Amino acid sequence: MKKILVFDYGGTIVTDESDEVLHKKFYEKFIEMFGIPASTEEMFLFLRNEINEILKTSHERWENLSTQYAKAVKKFLETKEIQARDHHLKTFRELYLDFHERYTEPFPYAVDSLIKFKSMGFRLAIISNIDNEIIEPVLRRLGILGIFDVIVTSEEMGFGKPNPEIFKEALKRLNVKPDEVIFIGDSLINDVEGARRMGLDVVHFGVECKDWKELYEVLIDRGI
Repeated sequence: MKKILVFDYGGTIVTDESDEVLHKKFYEKFIEMFGIPASTEEMFLFLRNEINEILKTSHERWENLSTQYAKAVKKFLETKEIQARDHHLKTFRELYLDFHERYTEPFPYAVDSLIKFKSMGFRLAIISNIDNEIIEPVLRRLGILGIFDVIVTSEEMGFGKPNPEIFKEALKRLNVKPDEVIFIGDSLINDVEGARRMGLDVVHFGVECKDWKELYEVLIDRGI
């Protein structure tokens, strides 16, 4: 019987859709505050492309996302012939953190399921390509920060999934062997392939189970 469940965060516990919505919300506010001659969608697509390029090498080197977004915002403003000032970047960072904390939404039944798993005696952990300044306030708002025995982020490690070292670190902190763990994540490369290379049993969230209601049955079949 496996009693350790390790989860991805974005796209598994919280939805990618809410992340897109919150970004567009605060881009709209940023544009309005500074009178930038651009649409919300234009800014969203520009910054998404810039950050996606950075994330291609995040398994080798992770840089704080709010810092990377600030660099991308500076480039975006330059395309509008606006020189980025300290107040632009300070305001953007404040909005970035505030809107993530307030508007990141969990999948239906995710919070209740995690609390249920904890009450059943499972040890819970997270391995995520994210910054602590983002994940911790959200989990605290959702009332589940304290139920995780271990949270390992790419920010603290300096690199992200699928780098095997981030999985090794989680196993080390949990003081368990790979065959004692089931990992649940939505990304084929970062989660499924990364965890399997470390010898973990994996549930491909969104593929092997379409939602959190189905997850419990899938885990039963895996021998929890």
